[in-house]
Amino acid sequence: MTGSLFLCGILFAFLRGIWNTRRRKEKYIMDYGILSLFPIALTIVIAMWLKNISIALFVGAFAGLMVMAGGNPFNAMMSYVVDHLVPNMTDSYCAEVLVLLIFIGGFVKLLEVSGGAHAFASSVTKFVNSRAKAQMAGWVAGIMVFFSDIGSPIIAGPIVQPLTDKMKVSREKLAWILDTTASPLSILVPFLGWGAYIMGLMGTEFKAAGIETAEWDMLLKVWPFQYYALLSLLMVPLVAFTKKEFGPMHKAEMRALRGQVEPDGVVAEAVKIDTDAKLENSRPMVMIIPLLVMIGTLCFMLCPQGFPFKSVDGDQLRGALIAGFVFGAAANIILVVIFKIKSFKKICMDYVAGLESIASVFITLLLAWVLSSVTKAMGGPEFVVNMLQDNVPAWTLPVIIFVASAIISFSTGSSWGTFSIMMTIAVPAAMALNAPMHLAIAAVLSGGLFGDHCSPISDTTILSANGARCDLLSHVKTQLPYALMVGVVTIITFAVAGLTKANVAVLIVGIVLLVATVMVLSKIWGKQVSEKETANIA
Repeated sequence: MTGSLFLCGILFAFLRGIWNTRRRKEKYIMDYGILSLFPIALTIVIAMWLKNISIALFVGAFAGLMVMAGGNPFNAMMSYVVDHLVPNMTDSYCAEVLVLLIFIGGFVKLLEVSGGAHAFASSVTKFVNSRAKAQMAGWVAGIMVFFSDIGSPIIAGPIVQPLTDKMKVSREKLAWILDTTASPLSILVPFLGWGAYIMGLMGTEFKAAGIETAEWDMLLKVWPFQYYALLSLLMVPLVAFTKKEFGPMHKAEMRALRGQVEPDGVVAEAVKIDTDAKLENSRPMVMIIPLLVMIGTLCFMLCPQGFPFKSVDGDQLRGALIAGFVFGAAANIILVVIFKIKSFKKICMDYVAGLESIASVFITLLLAWVLSSVTKAMGGPEFVVNMLQDNVPAWTLPVIIFVASAIISFSTGSSWGTFSIMMTIAVPAAMALNAPMHLAIAAVLSGGLFGDHCSPISDTTILSANGARCDLLSHVKTQLPYALMVGVVTIITFAVAGLTKANVAVLIVGIVLLVATVMVLSKIWGKQVSEKETANIA
């Protein structure tokens, strides 16, 4: 059925493209009406079908060019390469972003394999003697590995899991904690991979729309409005200290208190991390010092210009970030060799592997830029603007964007792919409705993150289950009510933010709603773990 609809869509696009081409023999006007959204719609369908965002981005853009070329695949491919791919690759801004991502990949790889993060997370667990502390140990350990959403659950999980088992915390609870400190934390760090990727998407849209705001300034402005990420992170200590549970998670915790921490059925083996990263010679400073060097380099090069409180030139910002990651990587390599954690040759090979590992992100971002330029060439943003004007109140835009982003992300399992699709729509829509731009962008990020957090095909969902040695189905089933609850609170918070023109204080409303909702749900769909049951832990 899906294949038939797909073929019918392609055929319709070709016929419509030929018809439009004949109509425009004398006047070259790119006005395809609703068909201008065909590339994005097809990208979403392909991503849901194949679960591969790179292929989806390519096919979507190429199909749009087929429409513009009147169904001629040779002209469409020529246009793809000459008019869209090469210009984006050779644009100085785009090239700087791609180079920055490469050096981020090398730096993050070193922090993952040099053992510093493992040693740091291990130090957090020394004073754990209660269920609440065991849960907070997992939360803090995950935060300590903030530099990698993928590395966080597979580094922190095996460290904390013996402690949570001892304190009779269910594996499902640990998996939720690991998942909640992975992507929701990484998206809040502006100077690492997530931030660089998001700034790359924003910069392209701002340039096309003629917006003067620097991407770094906008990212900082967006930060307090990333409601889903902030509320999700708050949810863990709220549940740990109040002992309020509801839904399937409550049942899992009660089962754990009776002595069975693992879910019924087959338990997945934990993902094995690099054994070299567990060598006794590793210590926390192997992670801390490189991070300080990276941040110190950034401040040394940009603080004289008022950074981060004043806007700095984008080229200088990206140059300083690249320098920071290079010097931070050098510091890590030196420490690894001094403490005899690995040989110089081995750690250098790891660094090169990190540089190469960014290829998938590199390709995704480049293809996202191509899709964006094709959609613009077909008049997609203008169509969305005309459709929304006088039909949608400006205050509802963040809610609409959040829901649409969540649906796409849940279906594809890719928050990054969702960002690449929705940013093309959100920026012009916010301009057309005179809605706060930073609120619209925050809705894209929060929606994409929410869908990814709920999705059973998301890489962080899968790795969090494995890191906690919990089967995937049990993890998804117990996490979903918690994630949905935070998602509903986020929707209400975005609605209030839209009505108040993005008042920063609205975050307090979200926090109050979160606390109240947890208390209510724990009464009607669970209960507080009693002190008597807690005291019975051996």
